[in-house]
Amino acid sequence: MLKEVDVQALAAQIFAAKLGPLGFDHVEVSSGIDQDGERSFFLDAFFRPGTEIKAVRALVDAQTELHDSLISKGEERPPYVSFRLPDDGEPLSDDLDDEAQSARP
Repeated sequence: MLKEVDVQALAAQIFAAKLGPLGFDHVEVSSGIDQDGERSFFLDAFFRPGTEIKAVRALVDAQTELHDSLISKGEERPPYVSFRLPDDGEPLSDDLDDEAQSARP
C-alpha cells in the first residue's frame, strides 16, 4: 500500500501535467473511509485565484490517469478528488454522500 505522501507526489505530477494550464496549484491528500465503508484516499486539488474550469474533460482525464496509476502500483484504495476553486464556496467533487464526508479525518 502506498503512503499519503506517495499518492500526493503522484497526483501532483499528473495534475500539474493535465491541469496546470487550467490553473492547478497544488494537491493535498488524506486517508479515510468512503461511503461504502472502504478505506480510500481523499484529494483536494487546489486551483489559483481567478481560475475558471471550462475544460471539464481535463478533470476527468486527470482523475482517470491518477486512478490507473494507483492501480498499476498495486494500490487498491480508490481516490476521491475534490476540485477546489478559490472563488467558489463548495468544491467540485466526486459524488460523495454526507456520511462519507463526515468520515473524513
